[in-house]
Amino acid sequence: MDGSLDGRPVVIRQSRLRLSLQFGLWLALALGLVLVLQVRQTVPLHGPDIGKAFTAVLLYGALFVFTSLAVFTVMMLLNPAVLSLGPGGLTFKSMWSTVQLAWNDIDHFYVRGTSRSREVVFYNLSQWYLWEHPHRRSPLGSLGANWEMAASELSDLLNRAKARWGDDLVPHDPHGTAAAR
Repeated sequence: MDGSLDGRPVVIRQSRLRLSLQFGLWLALALGLVLVLQVRQTVPLHGPDIGKAFTAVLLYGALFVFTSLAVFTVMMLLNPAVLSLGPGGLTFKSMWSTVQLAWNDIDHFYVRGTSRSREVVFYNLSQWYLWEHPHRRSPLGSLGANWEMAASELSDLLNRAKARWGDDLVPHDPHGTAAAR
């Protein structure tokens, strides 16, 4: 992490080490499937032909998925996501898009995940933002995983930045429902 809430801007990047480990996992799984497919071709399978065909489709499908994930992770290694925080809000630049949100666009940040290594930082958009952007179907957004810091630390930092730089004023409330917040 570069910067601090006192010395702006704060810049956080995805961890290349974590992305490398993720790449290693996908590559190992893909290579394991290649080995299984090689053994499967040399050892005859007994049973109905439909079972053999299903097994082949399943193995080749899994190989495609793991290989695609490995390639996607290499692309993320070459261009990791960057999260920039400042008084005006946050900017999330990923390989696919750039999202800019003012602090008042976001209600709060939180962490969800199945384990510490797979925790993801999410955010809920504020009601007034959803009124201003009716095309937005869900109030939920994600900043992804594999950051330079733990997801819980990143969520705490983002909530502190929102508390410091955001305010409780709703800039534009065309429906007159600011009190409903």
